[in-house]
Amino acid sequence: KNVVYPYFIDIYNDLCQRSDDQEKGVDKVTMLEYSNLPGMVGERFFHLFDNNKDGYVDKKEFVKGFSRIFSSQLDTFLQLIFEFYDFDEDGLVNKEDIR
Repeated sequence: KNVVYPYFIDIYNDLCQRSDDQEKGVDKVTMLEYSNLPGMVGERFFHLFDNNKDGYVDKKEFVKGFSRIFSSQLDTFLQLIFEFYDFDEDGLVNKEDIR
């Protein structure tokens, strides 16, 4: 984890420079442009990072999010995938969540 931390911080700092409010962190538009993920996939990607739901990803959220993707154990990564599909955040993935 410590090996990738400086890399995550460099990316965060670069994205913060592009954000509409650098004090708050990386805004949604900047994050979506960086991820280059289409439509709902990009929206869910941002949602997974923005833990406090303020519309910005701060440094802690950013590092935690990318750590979960790139340097986590399998069970942590699977939890991330589950959260991606749990649209209503009820702890279940049902037909409504995956439409």
